[in-house]
Amino acid sequence: MMLNIKSLLFYALTLAPLILAHPQDDGKGKGGHKGKGYLTDREAYDIVQLFFSFFEAGFDPAVAERTLTEDFVEQSGGLNFPTGQNSTATTSKAQFIERQIGSTANTMTVYTALDWFHDCSNIAVHWVDNSAPAQVLGIDYLILEKDTRRIKKSFVEANIGAILFNAGFPECQGPAPA
Repeated sequence: MMLNIKSLLFYALTLAPLILAHPQDDGKGKGGHKGKGYLTDREAYDIVQLFFSFFEAGFDPAVAERTLTEDFVEQSGGLNFPTGQNSTATTSKAQFIERQIGSTANTMTVYTALDWFHDCSNIAVHWVDNSAPAQVLGIDYLILEKDTRRIKKSFVEANIGAILFNAGFPECQGPAPA
């Protein structure tokens, strides 16, 4: 009997790390690093680029349809403060599209991901745009809907000083780059 307990302990200690390190089935028969249970680097990159393309393509509703959930929420304390709004900017995809189309934003802006990381359902991206005269740096934290991989929430903050300077407020000009 003692040999069986020792064998059992040996196998338990040997196999436990392998079992714990291997991702489990996501409930759809797609365990491991396959299917919708795991977000690859390429998938995360593609989601970020599709999100950027909404802004770069003149706020195309078709892009938003592929990118955002119906109940999409955008929050930004810094970007909303100058307009007297609270941190929740939008509470639906339709409201988000309407707000972007109604803004005076430059639709020729190109976004570049400087750095990003992700897990299975979240992406954080540090970005810069090609605004003039001052480039704008920002961070988006995107929460994805698991089954569709569309963006459910965006927590965004950006250099509001550069945005205001670009909008014609010269007192917001930052120091010249070193």
